[in-house]
Amino acid sequence: MPRVLYSGYPYTVSGAAGKGVGAFSATDTTSTRDVEFTNLSRSQVLSRSADLTVQWNGANPAMQNGQVTIGGYSFDNGDYTHYARFQCTAPAAAKSFTIPGWILSTLPVSGTGQNGTLSYPLGWIWIGQYNNPVTFQAPGLDHGIFTDVFFSGTGVYFK
Repeated sequence: MPRVLYSGYPYTVSGAAGKGVGAFSATDTTSTRDVEFTNLSRSQVLSRSADLTVQWNGANPAMQNGQVTIGGYSFDNGDYTHYARFQCTAPAAAKSFTIPGWILSTLPVSGTGQNGTLSYPLGWIWIGQYNNPVTFQAPGLDHGIFTDVFFSGTGVYFK
């Protein structure tokens, strides 16, 4: 499986002191893209009125407590003002998950974007795993955490 540039790299999240929370700094290493859909393709038309079963390969059982996160969104036009999105979590070992049709029915019909002569769907579906959370402390903060996610996905038409 190909690796994404910048996976496995250390990075720092920091912030200056504000009105209610003091300065903080914490370091983590980016997660890796280990999971991909096996039954979806670019520009595929997906029904908004039926359940959608997605399947995948890969996934790191040590990340996200052995879960994967599946998400998607749909914009109805290129001005990006009317859209909806969803996010689901499933056991990574299951290798498939069914997104209920009632969730998909909340998405607007995907429009088509245009960049010069290139047309593309204004719908997107993705799968990934959140990295295990890193905790940090800062004055005025009870509990601080951050995480990252690497995902793979494809542009689709929700119709």
